[in-house]
Amino acid sequence: RRITMATEPFQLEKAVWTSDDFDEMYWHDSTIHSLGFTSETDLSFDIDYICHAEENGPQEPFSLWVAPATLTFHNVDDLQIAIDFSRIIRPLGMEIDGINKPTFLKPWWNIYLHDQGEIKFKTSGFTQYFRAEPVMQTSGCFGLIERGGISFSKTPYK
Repeated sequence: RRITMATEPFQLEKAVWTSDDFDEMYWHDSTIHSLGFTSETDLSFDIDYICHAEENGPQEPFSLWVAPATLTFHNVDDLQIAIDFSRIIRPLGMEIDGINKPTFLKPWWNIYLHDQGEIKFKTSGFTQYFRAEPVMQTSGCFGLIERGGISFSKTPYK
């Protein structure tokens, strides 16, 4: 994600992203509304993904282009979840600090949460489905009513 000065509406390049796009994606500050197994081996996250940030000038909040998305990891194995729920602040919920892909020495995917814990697992890869176009706002997440509730839909908006 890059930061620019606000000039024109932000458009996603595509509505479905995969593991092949990992180096172009950045989940920092994305909100997790829910997670669950959506098949026997697929672990899905209902998130608000910050697609783009625009600087509005000194002392002004950033304009954030945010879209609801389903992030699904396929063929998940060795799942380990360590979350400190006492550190989760509502209405923000769980926020992603970053996602690391496996290395030779660390064969797990890691989802780090802002001072709230970590989720790690092995997987064959992921697919992220954007369920709506990005909307510009100063908050990095939508309220449940604004985003249409919790969803693990894999139907892209376009």
